[in-house]
Formats: sequence, C-alpha cells, structure tokens
Amino acid sequence: MLPIPLLMFPRQLTLPICDIFISSGVFTEYTPLLLSKTIAINFMTTFFRVRGLSLHLFTVSILFLPAFGQASITLGSTRLVYHEADDSIALQLNNYDNLPYLLQSWVALTPDNLTSAQAASQNVPFIVTPPLFRMNGGDKNELNIVKTSASLPNDRESIFYLNIKAIPGRPDKAGNSLMIAVKSTLKLFYRPTSLSDEGVEKAWSQLTFVQNGGKLTISNPSPYFITFYSLTADDAQVKVGKNAMIPPFSQQTYALVAHHVSKVSWQTIGDLAGISKTYTQELP
Repeated sequence: MLPIPLLMFPRQLTLPICDIFISSGVFTEYTPLLLSKTIAINFMTTFFRVRGLSLHLFTVSILFLPAFGQASITLGSTRLVYHEADDSIALQLNNYDNLPYLLQSWVALTPDNLTSAQAASQNVPFIVTPPLFRMNGGDKNELNIVKTSASLPNDRESIFYLNIKAIPGRPDKAGNSLMIAVKSTLKLFYRPTSLSDEGVEKAWSQLTFVQNGGKLTISNPSPYFITFYSLTADDAQVKVGKNAMIPPFSQQTYALVAHHVSKVSWQTIGDLAGISKTYTQELP
C-alpha cells in the first residue's frame, strides 16, 4: 500500500487511500477515497503567506493520485490494527521534503480536536514512542504504539485515535511567512484474541437493513467496527456524513432520498484500507 502524505506546504498533497481525519486545528474532514480514480477536492484549510504589504491566500488541494508525488511527511498506513498478542505496532514515517519537521504524536479516545495534554487526561491505554521528535529532510522514522493496560473488552473490538501533528521548520530566506501545522488522525483498532482477522470480511455481509418512513436503520450484529466506503439505496447515494462507521453490536439510522426503496448496496473499508466488493440486499 502506498504511503499517506501528512503535510505539504505549499505544494500539492497526495492521498492514495484515505480512512483518515486531517485538520488544521479548526476544521476536520473525513475523506474515504478509492485508489483507482483521480479525484481533486478542496480541503477547507487555508495557508496565509505575507510578503511586504501583500497577502496571498492559498487553499490546499488534496489531489488523489496513484503515486505520492511531491508530498512531504508521509504515513505508511491510514488505519492500524493492534492485536491483543502484539507487544507493540509500528507506523512508518518518511520526510520527502527538504525542510525539517517537528513531529508530535499521541493516542486519544475520540476523534475530537484535542491537544496531547487533553488526551492525556482521558487515561488512554496506549502510548506512542517517541512522542516528540525532529525529522530532517530525507529522514525515515517509526512511531511505536504500545498498549499499557489490559482492561479492554475481549468480546469486541475497541477503537482509539492516533494523532500525528507535523510542524514545518522555517525555510531559509522565507521572508515574513506564517507556517501552519497539520494534524492527522488515524483510526487505531484494538482486536482481542477471540476475534480473527478473517471474521472482518464475514461481518460486512452480516449487516441487516430496515426501512421505515424514509429512514434506513442498519444494524451491525458483529463484534467488529464496520466503516462504509459507499452506501446506496436504489442507486441513489445515502448520505452517511460523520456516521460512516457502525460500532460492534450497534446500529445507525440514515435518511433515504425516497420514502421507500427496493434494494441497498454497500462497500466497506478493510484492515489495509482496501475497498470491499459491492454487497446488495433486497428490501421488502
């Protein structure tokens, strides 16, 4: 799987596959993308550069390509699975830029835009090493995630969020400029020994659907988190918004375009951020 760019300034940012939150500290966007297509989207973050009396406004574009191009800090994955038997897991980082970056990392209980200090107060059962370090241009490094507590459910998956903030160094002869740090948040799944990796794919086909009065309720009877890549009803896109993921033994309700539909189709995102085949179910 291709690496995921974390920060670029002010060139293009390239995302091969994304099951990741990216924010500048103000706006967060969840963007699942498919590797076989080229998509350009606006990323609601702005960069400001001041030179003399002029102010230049840059809107970052996330260009989805099958290669990482000119990206700076890249991540080796978009989601992580921590098995109960693991002593630790690692995430590869690469700096393809000439600039140095300061990297700060931490794990939180929620995807909210929390600082590392705020996340520390949540008593998260994972730590990241090194939590703070410098990456020079061309450097490679690893983040190691270590579980520090055994008190997690053993009958279902648990989810946490790995945050990585990249703070760019000041380029030589930059003049007066404002550099913006970008924070990316990856899903970190904890999978107990009682759950097999093979069970993930089986869970995708076990979803149940009930429609009532223009609403579609989807139930997940499995012990796995299931994240939709796409969801359609009679070939019309169902807007899932921030509720694209259904927790174990839970359900989500979505609004339908029509009052009544005859079939539902869906695709999900797997452990390696790949997109599943399309599943279809007829509805009464």
